[in-house]
Amino acid sequence: MKAPQGAYQLARDADGAGWRLVAPVAANANATRVAELLKALVEQRALSFPEDTPESRKRLGLEAPVVDARFTGGPGEPVRVRMSRVTEDGAVRAYALREQGTQAVLGEVPEDALGVLDVSVRELKDRRVLEFRRQDVRRIVFHPGGGAPAITVVSTSEANEGAGHWDMESPQRGKAQHFKLASLLRALEGLKATGYGETNPKNWARYGVTEDSPGAVLLGADGRELARLWLGAEVPDEPGTLYARGSGPDVLEVPESRLTLPTRPEDLQEAPKAPDAPKPPAKTEQAP
Repeated sequence: MKAPQGAYQLARDADGAGWRLVAPVAANANATRVAELLKALVEQRALSFPEDTPESRKRLGLEAPVVDARFTGGPGEPVRVRMSRVTEDGAVRAYALREQGTQAVLGEVPEDALGVLDVSVRELKDRRVLEFRRQDVRRIVFHPGGGAPAITVVSTSEANEGAGHWDMESPQRGKAQHFKLASLLRALEGLKATGYGETNPKNWARYGVTEDSPGAVLLGADGRELARLWLGAEVPDEPGTLYARGSGPDVLEVPESRLTLPTRPEDLQEAPKAPDAPKPPAKTEQAP
């Protein structure tokens, strides 16, 4: 897909359920946004059908189109859609040429049609901050920040979705609140960016993201890092919004209210059971 805002390439996931960006970056795509684009394209209707000749294609700007898209993988041969914008008699007009194999249809379309596929790569990206599967997580290291010791919890069962039993490994040892860990994992998985900053910044510290920042590291059964989150400084003029670094190369903006990370072991450690109250001594009856 080539358009004024740049070129991009999308591909279906292997299971056919979602989309991923292949170029210019490799990343998960926002499946809902992609579906909206395709639906909007399908719903376009021609205003008229000019004669389709090599001369008319050149005159209508279709040899150097504003938008040039190719669709593959569907039934039949690949489909190519070209769109152009020209000024005729002082009026701006838009045209679209759809080609599939030997078949071609040329039509005048509303000018708005030119913007249907002309979107930025950022708009196509999945807004999820972290890319991981809950069922793969076996260890979580929470970094409270400010020099406080890291809090490490380990899953002690094979239950999916992080709903198994968890133990705290450090800085203290003991049972962890598994329902709270399951809730934190859901929050981490569902955390979405509300905005973007620069891509691949040379200095993350400008955004308050350093090795001493609050965050979390998710690890699999083999010790491999699955995802990492660092929370940075508050976004200027946006109270309650923090800069963050997630699975991608972009500086992200996330709502502070959507995620509360533990800052001390007591936030996750299961409280010890209170000892049973001593039973009162048995009453003895005295003979009269």
